Amino acid sequence: MPRRRRSLLPYLLIVPTAFFVALFTAWPTLLATYQSFFQQRLNIARFRDPTFIGLGNYVDLFSDERFLRVLLNTFIYVL
Repeated sequence: MPRRRRSLLPYLLIVPTAFFVALFTAWPTLLATYQSFFQQRLNIARFRDPTFIGLGNYVDLFSDERFLRVLLNTFIYVL
């Protein structure tokens, strides 16, 4: 039995699509994760100079009762 030769054409056609999917999904996710470690003010003077606060935003988020309730409600609806 002759062995089938694999063509590179399907892979070459997928590369541009995979690149743009990665660009428009992975890049915003990585940027948002990076920015979540900083405290940024939305007024013009302080927006350019964010302050590094580490996990402070996450501590605030998970210590908020409203967020925990919303998280629980979402978990219940998913089930």
